[in-house]
Amino acid sequence: MLNSFRSSNQTLGKYDDKIVYIAKLFNEEVHLIAGRDITSIEQLNGRKVNIDEARSGTSQTMRDVFKRLGIKVEEVNVIQGQALEMLKAGEIAATAYVSGKSAKLISNLKFERGMHFIQVPFSKEISDAEYLPTDLTHEDYPDLIPAGQTVQTIADEVVLIGYNWPKKHRSLPARSEVRRRVLSKIEEFRKPPNHPKWREVISPSR
Repeated sequence: MLNSFRSSNQTLGKYDDKIVYIAKLFNEEVHLIAGRDITSIEQLNGRKVNIDEARSGTSQTMRDVFKRLGIKVEEVNVIQGQALEMLKAGEIAATAYVSGKSAKLISNLKFERGMHFIQVPFSKEISDAEYLPTDLTHEDYPDLIPAGQTVQTIADEVVLIGYNWPKKHRSLPARSEVRRRVLSKIEEFRKPPNHPKWREVISPSR
């Protein structure tokens, strides 16, 4: 996403000194849900695929993934609830959603009319972009994935970034201090009802 902003000179600007990396938080998985007639991601070539709203994190990630895999989809940009209705009606071939498993929006689904997860391969093109290999399991989605089965997919990293304030703002805390202050609150974020993904964040003491 940051590379996309830099290359297009959007929002953050193209210069590295506009932002500062603070810490990695956790991973978010790619969930690719397709209709009955789709059995592989390659079959989405030339088909209508929802990649969420145009400026969302999902859309940024999926544009990059499809480009790296050489798959040209007809992009649809609607929210997931609308996309699932379109998928049921056969108006689109698939919908993609990048979110930490188990995503509540997906956990509450009932797959209808042949809807199912399809795999996202961890190819060289994908690994070159620093995506990570992972999978979705029955334990993640007990109502959607049969026991003993897994669905290969990839994960994107969620990182904490901030504006790189000019040096003249001496009263502002240094990057290391910002990181310490934020991550010192992680134990609170790990507690229910917050998402289990917060338990993956490594606190400064670790």
